[in-house]
Amino acid sequence: MGLAAIEVMQAMKRTWNNAKVRVNGKTRQLQWRDMFDIAVKWRRTADPDQPVLWLDQMPARSLSRGFNNHINLIRGQIINIRYQEYFSSILSFVKDRILVYHGTYNPQGFQEVKQALEKVRKVEDLLPVMKRFNNKTRDGFTVNSKVPSLKDIGKEYDGFTITITGDRENIDALHRTWDAVCNLIMSLIYYFCNLMPLSRGSSVVAYSVVMGALMASGKELFDLEAMTTVTPDRFSKTIKSWMNLKSLPSWYQTLPPVSETFQLTRTMIEVLNTDSSLHCPKKY
Repeated sequence: MGLAAIEVMQAMKRTWNNAKVRVNGKTRQLQWRDMFDIAVKWRRTADPDQPVLWLDQMPARSLSRGFNNHINLIRGQIINIRYQEYFSSILSFVKDRILVYHGTYNPQGFQEVKQALEKVRKVEDLLPVMKRFNNKTRDGFTVNSKVPSLKDIGKEYDGFTITITGDRENIDALHRTWDAVCNLIMSLIYYFCNLMPLSRGSSVVAYSVVMGALMASGKELFDLEAMTTVTPDRFSKTIKSWMNLKSLPSWYQTLPPVSETFQLTRTMIEVLNTDSSLHCPKKY
């Protein structure tokens, strides 16, 4: 997806210079979806066996019962190693959502619930606590994230859902200062990850776009980070805390346009199948 990131960078730099972009023979302003379409194009070509679809372009009958992305975090004795580092933040997130619920619907018992949750150190300990304070909790419970609206200030939309049962846990899953640009980019990724508008590949597409966008702003160098933070501002702060950003080398500016160099699907497939190890420095 490196080529996707470079093409996103080049598209954004052209837009910042000209304020408009040419799409399908027409000139208009660059939209957020144009950037993600670039990454989606490369994701589809790199792995054609796994179709990446925009959900709003799928037939209505395919979405009549909704569309869910499922990620198993813990299932019995099986632990998803990819997300293991997020377990503590997910546990904190679930605790916060439980407190929000009881603060609204059980204000009298709020302090007791809070004290019980402070003693919880593992996900497995959450279910007994919930059974104790909510007689509707039997085999499991769910908590939902809330995504704040930028259009309607104060309004929140449902984000992702964490389901906890006795033996598993699932997730259903411009030129001003640098900080202003970075925050804008992170806000875009935050809403994309929570919207989950693709049938699959959301993580790598989002990562490619954020890399390209950061490169376009002269820097170089996460779906669960976006899901487990409550606002775009906090998400941006979290990401920037571990990103080692530095100025982009000047030679990036001289790269040929990716969209013109690989115009055909054939040339895209050819470059993706190139043995890049021949161009990598050897270590002895």
